[in-house]
Amino acid sequence: MEKTFKVSSYSKVKALSVAIVKSLAEDYDVRLDAIGAGAVNQAVKATAAAKQMTDIPFLSDIDFFDAEISGEQKSGIRIIIKKLHP
Repeated sequence: MEKTFKVSSYSKVKALSVAIVKSLAEDYDVRLDAIGAGAVNQAVKATAAAKQMTDIPFLSDIDFFDAEISGEQKSGIRIIIKKLHP
């Protein structure tokens, strides 16, 4: 199971990091989709903040993705966060 969050440059880091931690606690994988430098910045900061606010071990993987927005092709960054199960 996976929860997807579309991140913008206006996304609140604290709120997003709490959502990441809650999702991991409920055994969901998390996908953060960010288009634009500001959105990528918020997504990376939220991932780092989530790592510091929980004892749940997780890994994150970063990749590019393509999306069509208003008829235009855009590239973005996707961060996949998966809980480690011992």
